[in-house]
Amino acid sequence: MNDIKIKVEGKKAYVYTPYNKSFTQKIKKIRSAIWNGSAWKIDADFVSAVREIIKDVYGYDDTDTEVDTVSLRVTFLQHQEKWHDDIRMFGKTVAAAYGRNTGAKLGKDAALIKGNVYSGGSVKNWTTNIAMDSVILLNNVPREMYEKRKDTYSQEEIKIEIAEDNKNSREKLKEEKERLLKRIAEIDKLLLACECNVEAHQ
Repeated sequence: MNDIKIKVEGKKAYVYTPYNKSFTQKIKKIRSAIWNGSAWKIDADFVSAVREIIKDVYGYDDTDTEVDTVSLRVTFLQHQEKWHDDIRMFGKTVAAAYGRNTGAKLGKDAALIKGNVYSGGSVKNWTTNIAMDSVILLNNVPREMYEKRKDTYSQEEIKIEIAEDNKNSREKLKEEKERLLKRIAEIDKLLLACECNVEAHQ
């Protein structure tokens, strides 16, 4: 899952992350940070500081080879609106508009089960909106981020449930793979024994 990269080249480092406005605002506070069109260029001395920012915003960083995640079923009990910005949860973009008449698009890890996402407001003061009673499945949420922030959302406005424990799903798949490999080994032995019996009777 890790779509975050940091490349160190001499005294400079290049930071690649999915777009997140909170991250952009925070990395800009590092004096040497410059956006080059594809990555944030920083002094290599600030890599450890940037990793702390990344961990806080996304729930994982470039050093995490396997991220423990969950899928969430999010029910919006009340209408949600964000002025001049995306609507994000747990470091993930849920919905994003770009102007009053652009409509709103779901984030890459979001799936609309019920309801609607849309743009609104005025030309100068556009908004991203999620309609009341909408239900969205939010995938690949780092478990650490979920545990850290699940209580920061108002239970009167948003209901959050774990739809799937991806760690358990992976473990079940591994168990199934081991069972199948064991069965294949048993079949190979039976086939070999059959071949030996055939050869003995020839």
